[in-house]
Amino acid sequence: MTLSTGPDAQGAPGARPAGAAELDGLLARPPWALRFPSPWEERYQAESARGRVRRLSVATLFGGGITYLLLSISDPVPWTLADLQGGLRLTAIGLALLLTVAGAFARPPRLGPTVTLLEWGTLVTTLVIAAYSLSLHRDDDVLSRTKLGALILVFFFNCIVARQQFRFALSTAATIWVGHLVLGHDAGDAALTHRGYVLLFSTALVFSLLVNHQLERHERRTVLLRWSDGEQRAELRRVVDQVRHASQVDALTGLANRRHHDVELGRLWAAAAASSADLAVLAVDVDHFKRYNDRYGHPAGDVCLQRVATVLMHVAAQHGGVAARLGGEEFGLVLPGCGPDEAARAAEAVCAGVRALHVPHEDSATAAHVTVSVGVCAARPAEGSRAPALLQAADAALYRVKNGGRDGWAASPVSAATALLAPAPATPADTDAQPWDAGPEPGHGAAPRGAVRRWTLLVNGLAGLAVVAVYVRLSRPLMPDVASEVISSFTAAGVVVGLLMVGLTVAGVPDRWLLRAYGVLTVALGPAAVPPLSASQAPTTPTYALSLCLIPMFAAVVLRLPFRVILGVSTGWVVVALALLRPDDDVLGPAWGYAVQVVVIGSLYPVVAAYLLQQADRREAELARSEAAERVRLHRRTDQLRWLASTDALTGLVNRRQFEVEYARLWEACRAAGEPLALLILDVDHFKAYNDGYGHPAGDACLRRVGGALAAVAGWTDLRDGHGPASAGTWPRPVAARLGGEEFGVLLPGADARLALLAAERLRRVVQELDVEHRWSPTARHVTVSIGVAGELPWRAGSDRRLLAAADAALYQAKASGRDRVVAAPSAVPSTGGAGS
Repeated sequence: MTLSTGPDAQGAPGARPAGAAELDGLLARPPWALRFPSPWEERYQAESARGRVRRLSVATLFGGGITYLLLSISDPVPWTLADLQGGLRLTAIGLALLLTVAGAFARPPRLGPTVTLLEWGTLVTTLVIAAYSLSLHRDDDVLSRTKLGALILVFFFNCIVARQQFRFALSTAATIWVGHLVLGHDAGDAALTHRGYVLLFSTALVFSLLVNHQLERHERRTVLLRWSDGEQRAELRRVVDQVRHASQVDALTGLANRRHHDVELGRLWAAAAASSADLAVLAVDVDHFKRYNDRYGHPAGDVCLQRVATVLMHVAAQHGGVAARLGGEEFGLVLPGCGPDEAARAAEAVCAGVRALHVPHEDSATAAHVTVSVGVCAARPAEGSRAPALLQAADAALYRVKNGGRDGWAASPVSAATALLAPAPATPADTDAQPWDAGPEPGHGAAPRGAVRRWTLLVNGLAGLAVVAVYVRLSRPLMPDVASEVISSFTAAGVVVGLLMVGLTVAGVPDRWLLRAYGVLTVALGPAAVPPLSASQAPTTPTYALSLCLIPMFAAVVLRLPFRVILGVSTGWVVVALALLRPDDDVLGPAWGYAVQVVVIGSLYPVVAAYLLQQADRREAELARSEAAERVRLHRRTDQLRWLASTDALTGLVNRRQFEVEYARLWEACRAAGEPLALLILDVDHFKAYNDGYGHPAGDACLRRVGGALAAVAGWTDLRDGHGPASAGTWPRPVAARLGGEEFGVLLPGADARLALLAAERLRRVVQELDVEHRWSPTARHVTVSIGVAGELPWRAGSDRRLLAAADAALYQAKASGRDRVVAAPSAVPSTGGAGS
C-alpha cells in the first residue's frame, strides 16, 4: 500500500492570504493610528481622491460664501487691496473661488495632483482668514475683537465640512494657535479678551481635531473593511474552488470520484433529456485486479490504476465527457451526445488503449498483460426522467463480458423506455445543491457597533460637566460685573445635571430614552448659563459668550449622542441664545449681535458632525457585519467542502487522502507524547466474488455496512480510558478510513499490543455478526474480513514507513492463512511504555 505522509494535498484552505492578513493587522491597529504603510496608503489616496476632490470643491465654495458673510457683518473695513485687512479678505475669497473651479474641472488622471492642490489651498486660505481675524485683534473696539471668534467657525468648517485630512487640520490649528499666542495684548480688556480666546480656541481646537480624527478614522476603516470584504470574497472563491476540486477528484488517479460522477451523471442526463440528445454510460472493470495486487503488491497496483486512468481520461476528453473512479478497480465514463454506435467505438478504444499499455499480469487468466472489461448502455432520456437505471444497465452488460471471458465490451439490450421507468434511489448528487450557499444564518456576524456603552456615556458626561465648570471658573475675569452667587448657581445646576445622569444610568433606563435624557439635560444647561451673560455690561463678556457653541459640539463629539438628539440640543441652544442674549447697551449691542450669530452658526456644525459620525458608524457597522458574515460563510463552506473532500462518498468514512493527513498528524502526536501508534489494515474477504455474484449495487450496500462497523471504533472508549494522556480527555480519537475498493484502515493512537489486538478481534466479530450473506465465499457463508495489525513507537522509529509496511505484510499473512482472522506483525507491536522506558 502506497500512502504519502507528506503535506496535505488540499493545501491550507483556511489560511488567509498575505494581503488579507495585512488588512486584519491594519484593522486591529490602535484607534489613534491613521496613516497606512506605504503601499496601502498610496492605494487609499488614489481610491479616495475623487471623493475628496468633490468634497473639498463644494466645501470651498460654501466656505467662501460663509466667510464673506461673516466678514461683512457690520464691518467698516474697506474691500480694497490697498488696505491690509481688505486685501486679506479679498485674497481669502479669491482663493476659495479658485479652488472651487480647480476641483470642478478635475478629471482623471489628474485627481491626485488636484486633491493635493485643494488640501494645501484650503490650508493657505484658512491661514489667510486667520491672519485677517488676528489683525482685527489689534483694534480697540469690542466688535473687532469679538469677530476673532469667527475663527472657531473656521476650525469647525475645515474639520467637519471640508474634512481636511487630519495632518492638514492639525497643521492649520497649530499655526493659528501659535499665531494667536504671539499676537496677544499685554494689558487691559484686550489682554483679558486674549486670554479668553486662548482658552476658547484651545477647547475648540480639541473638539474640532477630535471630530476630524474620528471622521478620517471612520473613512479609513470603511475603506479597509471594503478591501477586506473584497479579499474575503476572493479568498472564498479560491478556497471553494480548491476544496471543491479536492472533493470531486480521486486522490490516486486524478479522475472524478464517485460523488462527482453521480452529480455529473444526473446533470448530463437532465441536459440530454431537455435537448432530446443521446447519453452513454460505460462501466469499466480491471480484469483480475485482485490477483494483480496479491502478486505485485499494492504500490504496483496503484501505479497500474493510474495508467489505466490515463486511457479513460483520454477517451472521455475526446467525447467531452467525464471519467471517474467508482471504487477499487471500478471506473465509469459518462459520454454526452454518444449514441449506441459511438458508445461502442468508445468502449473499443478503452479496451485497445489498456492493452496498448502492456502492463504485465502473469496471474491473469485472460492475457499476459492487464486488460479491462467494459459494459455499455446508451439511451435518449425523456424529459423528467432519472439516470440510475442507465448505470445499472451498463453494470449488467459488464458482468456479461466478465462471464464471457473478459477483455472486451458488451452493449446492454435495455431500451430507453426501461431506463426511464427504473426507480431512482437517493444519491449523493443531492449534495451538489449546496444548501450552505444560502448565506449566514440569522444571528451570525458582528454585533451592532452602535449599541450604547452606558457607563462610558456617563463617564464622558461627568467629565464634560467638570470641564464646563473649570472653564467657567477660568473665564471669571471676563465677567467682572457678574455676582459670584450667579456663577455658583450655574455650578450647582451642573452638579444637579450630573446627579441626574448618574441616577438615570444606574436606574437602567432603556438606551433610547437614556440618550434623549442626556440631550434634554444638555439643553437645560442653557437657561442656567445664558442669563448671567446677558446681565453683564463688561466689554469682555461677548468673548465668553462665544463658548456657548461648544456645548452642542461636546454633546456631538464626546458624548456621541445620536443625530436627532444633537439636532434637538443645537436647536435648543439657538433658541436660548436668541431669546436671552439681548443686552440693551448701544456700545455692546453690535458685539453681542455678532456673538449671537457666531453661536447660532456654530450650533449647526455639531448637527453636521453628528450626522457624519452616525453615517460613518452605520457604514462601518454594515461593512463589519458583511465582512463577518463573509467570514462565517467562508468557514461554513470550507468546512462543508473539506468534509466532502475528506470523506468517502459510499461509506462516510475518512477517504484515502484524509487518511494520509491523519496518519501524519497522529504519528507526530504519539511521537511528541511518547505513546505508541497502532494500525489495522483490513480487507473484505472474496469481495470480488461477492460483486460478481450479487452485482455492484449489493456490493456497495455491503461496503456501507462494513464501513458502519468501522465507524463505531471511534466510540470504543476502552481503547483510550486510563491509558497515557487519554485520561486527560484530550487524546486524539481513533480514525477509520476506506483506502480503496474493499480495503480499510484504522489508526489507534496510544494503543499498545494488547489494545490493538483487542480492537482488531472485536472488529472481526462485529463484521461476522452483520451476517451479510456471501454464497460465493469459500471461507464462510457470510461476509468476513482479514485484518493485519502493526504497531510502532514513533519516537524510536526512524521512518513512519515501517508501520505501514508491517501492517500490510500482516494483512497478506492473514489472507494466506485462510482469511477471516487477525494476524499481528510480531516485531512491530510494542509493549506499553513511555518515552523513557
